[in-house]
Amino acid sequence: SVMRSLPAFRDLRSFLDWIAQRGELLRIAEPVAARHQITAVQMKVLRDGGPVLRFDRPVLDNGQIAPVAVVTNLFGTRARVAAGLGLTPDQVPELGAFLAALRTPAPVEGMRDAMSRWPMLKAALSTRPKILRKAPVQDVTDEAPDLTNLPVQTCWPGDAGPLIIWPVVLTRPHGTQAKDVGRYNAGVYRSQVLGRDRLILRWLAHRGGAAHHRSWVRAKEPMPVAVVLGADPATLLSAALPLPETVSELAFSGVLRGARTELMPAHSVPLLVPAHAE
Repeated sequence: SVMRSLPAFRDLRSFLDWIAQRGELLRIAEPVAARHQITAVQMKVLRDGGPVLRFDRPVLDNGQIAPVAVVTNLFGTRARVAAGLGLTPDQVPELGAFLAALRTPAPVEGMRDAMSRWPMLKAALSTRPKILRKAPVQDVTDEAPDLTNLPVQTCWPGDAGPLIIWPVVLTRPHGTQAKDVGRYNAGVYRSQVLGRDRLILRWLAHRGGAAHHRSWVRAKEPMPVAVVLGADPATLLSAALPLPETVSELAFSGVLRGARTELMPAHSVPLLVPAHAE
């Protein structure tokens, strides 16, 4: 049977530590501009099957050094994608078969076979998230956010603006409460920074976030949204997987992580957010 063969990565830092121990993390001390330059370096390394890059001194558009580092090329190889899923590369096809069975109701034998191969899956999917009162994601909550202080990449000449590359965007439909985590959608949507406290999200009409938005528009109420940066690898990958609407990405991340999903109340909107995100 397929079982998780790697340690549980509780947060992005533990995953990066594991990658560093394997000699696949390169730290770049030189200043590199978030506009065009970081992308140019990353694309060369990606094409060469190279390491995860950590830019320790990213340069903002105003010429200042950003207060936080940039990590890129995290899932730049198949082996690192598999590791983020908690698997070795040879175990990935089995997960693919399971996801296919989830999306397309198979004959009972097929589903039974998938369940027998993933004995921990049903229990894990029904496991409730753990709600924390204090967690790293809320270390800083007392100042007005300034998105222009974040080293968000402008990837290509001619781009309309800086784009957050892998945000986990959390929403829930109208009529639910913050605690109804099973109804949440987690998706990776293009997020363009417009200014200190404004960004725009592009979600396609058939995506879960868009469906939730339509329910709030019908009710003529503003919709709570949380944009999570630097989540653990299981959360990052779950938000990008083609899961059926009936399966919660946050619950599924617990399956991949090998540990319960830990959440805590967001600071300014009625949503729960991953406790160990950056």
